[in-house]
Amino acid sequence: MRQRPDALSDETRQALMALAEDIPRLWEHPDTTPDVRKRIVRTVIKEIVVTSHGDSVRVIVHWQGGDHTELRLKKTPIGAPHTSAAPIPAHPGR
Repeated sequence: MRQRPDALSDETRQALMALAEDIPRLWEHPDTTPDVRKRIVRTVIKEIVVTSHGDSVRVIVHWQGGDHTELRLKKTPIGAPHTSAAPIPAHPGR
């Protein structure tokens, strides 16, 4: 049976929260490589579930901390020009 990790100390928790505030700056930094961005995504996202519903798509992002973000996007009709989907909110679960 898997053991539950020890609770974080206040100092460790504060350090982690400070790092979380720096993620956008790290992401946008000119020296950040695609590989580093992939590692960031793999660190914060547990799973993405996509289901198709008629003319729309439902996307549920399961974040590592247990929060979930749901997006509903319209499918691009066949032959229509493609546009970018709305970005994932900066603060998941809020």
